[in-house]
Amino acid sequence: MPTPTLSVVTPTYNRARSLEAAVVAVCTQSRPPDEYVILDDGSTDETPALLAELAARFPMIRVLRNPRPSGAGPAAHQVVAAATGTFVYGAASDDVVVPGALAALMGLAEVYPHAGIVCGQIVQHAADGVGQTLQPSRWSVPLYADPETFLREYLQVEKPGFSLCGATCYHREALAALGGMPGELGHFCDTYAARTLGLAHGVAYVPTPVVVWNIDDDSASQAAARDPRGMLDIAARAEHLMRKQHAHLYPDAFVREWTRRYREQIVTQALEAFRGSLDRLLAAREASLPLADEAVTGGLRARALSALEACWRRYPGDLSCYAEA
Repeated sequence: MPTPTLSVVTPTYNRARSLEAAVVAVCTQSRPPDEYVILDDGSTDETPALLAELAARFPMIRVLRNPRPSGAGPAAHQVVAAATGTFVYGAASDDVVVPGALAALMGLAEVYPHAGIVCGQIVQHAADGVGQTLQPSRWSVPLYADPETFLREYLQVEKPGFSLCGATCYHREALAALGGMPGELGHFCDTYAARTLGLAHGVAYVPTPVVVWNIDDDSASQAAARDPRGMLDIAARAEHLMRKQHAHLYPDAFVREWTRRYREQIVTQALEAFRGSLDRLLAAREASLPLADEAVTGGLRARALSALEACWRRYPGDLSCYAEA
């Protein structure tokens, strides 16, 4: 069997300040990619000039450019579709791949070339300097998990939004056969694709750090987390895909439980964020009106939170992107 080849892809938009470090970390790996496709999704900063310089330094780089931004999901779909390797690794433009990581992933890919995805660990760094390692709670050794094991030991155990997509290589042809990256899921498209590939072809996992994930408030995933309506749209669309396009892979009971848990997580996190904003607003009101009745402000707070929670829980999600919905 031929040795599997590797494409690394990066969609980027106005990330010039972090892009060079991310690209150099990929290109200087002990096992560099066979090609590196970078999509500039309509950047208006110094990204185009920087990419021209990087392409001159590293011949493996192929640069694509959109005249205007298409968004995180569509850009991911586009750049993955442009890749030609046996496996595709998506490198974010604000994260740094750990030295030796691609060699570890592709070494496992050679052992399990039939796997839908090959993945490792993510080292998470927050702005406050606090970090943690993201890894499956049930897996501690290199392994191949068939679809049934992946469902039982990963999907049914981890939180509904848990993702190792930043440390994942996707089998390109298998991904294309399932429809590619579902761009309508926005920042969640790669997570959904990884889960679907795992249920179709199984997962190879190596317990080694692959990427340092720098949590940035400007990133697509963090921006999406501040938009509960958009997140509920993603939950509804993922449920739609699981019930329609990929119903042969996702058990109905899992889909029901995942949807319930993910919507609950979205609403709970949104209420916590809103509660903090509301507390600051009411504190400012009390400072300007020191004789304001505490019961009045407390009542306002409770009513506002209750109304907002009811609104979000009733919202079904927007499925207008699907003709049959």
